[in-house]
Amino acid sequence: MSNKLNIVFIHADQLRYDFIGANGADFIATPHIDELAKMSVRYTKAYCASPLCVPTRNEWLTGMSSIANGVLDNKHFHRPGIKTVPQKFYESGYFTAAIGKMHNYPWDMSDGFRLRIVADDKRHFYLQDDYQDFLTKQGYTRKHAGYAEGYFANFGAIQSELPPELQIDVFIGNEAVDFINSNKKEPFNLSVGFSGPHCPYDPSSDLIDTYKPENMPDPIPDNHLVSQAKEIILQSCRADWCKLDFLKLTKEKAHKMRAHYAALVDQIDAQAGRIIRTLKENGLFENTLIIFTSDHGDMLGDYGMPYKHLFFETSIHVPLIVHYPGQKQGAVCEKPVQNGDAIPTTMAYAGIPIPNYFDLRILPGLPISKKNSGREYIWGATDLGMMIRTKEWKLSVYKTGEMQLVNLQEDPLEQQDLSEKPECQSILKKLYLGLIKNTIHAVQKRNHELLILSSDKKLFGKKGWQRPYPCAEEYNPDYDEY
Repeated sequence: MSNKLNIVFIHADQLRYDFIGANGADFIATPHIDELAKMSVRYTKAYCASPLCVPTRNEWLTGMSSIANGVLDNKHFHRPGIKTVPQKFYESGYFTAAIGKMHNYPWDMSDGFRLRIVADDKRHFYLQDDYQDFLTKQGYTRKHAGYAEGYFANFGAIQSELPPELQIDVFIGNEAVDFINSNKKEPFNLSVGFSGPHCPYDPSSDLIDTYKPENMPDPIPDNHLVSQAKEIILQSCRADWCKLDFLKLTKEKAHKMRAHYAALVDQIDAQAGRIIRTLKENGLFENTLIIFTSDHGDMLGDYGMPYKHLFFETSIHVPLIVHYPGQKQGAVCEKPVQNGDAIPTTMAYAGIPIPNYFDLRILPGLPISKKNSGREYIWGATDLGMMIRTKEWKLSVYKTGEMQLVNLQEDPLEQQDLSEKPECQSILKKLYLGLIKNTIHAVQKRNHELLILSSDKKLFGKKGWQRPYPCAEEYNPDYDEY
């Protein structure tokens, strides 16, 4: 058995912070995740800076913010030439494996993973992936969720037509367990990407009645702000991939969505428990860094909205739990962090140098963190807009020209916009300048290898000099943080 520690990075898709028992949810049972949290560092202020599937996952792959790596929407992917984090692990002697949903394009690309077992987005029913091959052998196939009874009436809250043992997240759990059982000698970096609790909210027959709509928390009332940005999302949901008009969403239907969503979280909890138990049974638990998080949240009817993309807390606030080898007792870290900060943390524990161009940082609150005090703010962007969040304040600016300034301590449900209040102009200016500074820095980083460097004093300006492409020098940020 290798002396190198193993990495198990477990990530759900669209799992919000407050649907985990350890995070205070008393209406849902997540015993295995809760037990992991008791012996781990639990981060109460972990955020997704770019609340969309593909941008977040490209941050995990590249260590760079969405603007720096260029991926701001679900249609694009990072440019060729970037050495991914899995590639760095592979070059350091790790068996790199990705099981489940990675949401990379194309679906079965390796991107540094030696093993890919693909079970991707539930809505992409046409996918020719490993999960579809598995279903075919069992005599089943994927269908658009719109074929299921109640899909339109209940805004995607349906019962899966597949038997419990054939559910996509059960398949992912099975494959992860099989991988661990078969890889005891070589150090591994295993990424396990669950497809749930992402919509459609389709628990199987054994879980469909586990949670009652009347026991679910109420959605946050609509604040009637950033209406044009909201309409962009609502219009997208009316398209063929979803075919739902959330303008008709009622409080009652939001409760049903939440009950089905909770059942999917329950299923993920069971599979996460199996993975942890398998590590223990194989004598690997004490030599494994375990991370549990999500790519972004889900508004579930908050503000009358579905899914993510907007910068409201229930869209960007995510669970993050880290168990490091040798940890004897749990701890809580209340410092602001990004979920992607888990990535350089895995590299630090594996002894892999962290490039200075990374936007992501080693997480605070760990033995390896040294004097890391965490982040002063969270900053991020998508194709819809940008956001900067401090402990007290959050500024969201959208391409529609709308903005929202919120005092999170006084207005945690984000019902007001203070951007035009005279007494808030100084903080608005400070946050806005923070957005500009970070954006310029990220653009410089993105364009670094595309431009001629005037700092090459040995050769620049001499006859016959040609700039090597891509740029041989690593980007070295030179700016003051907000």
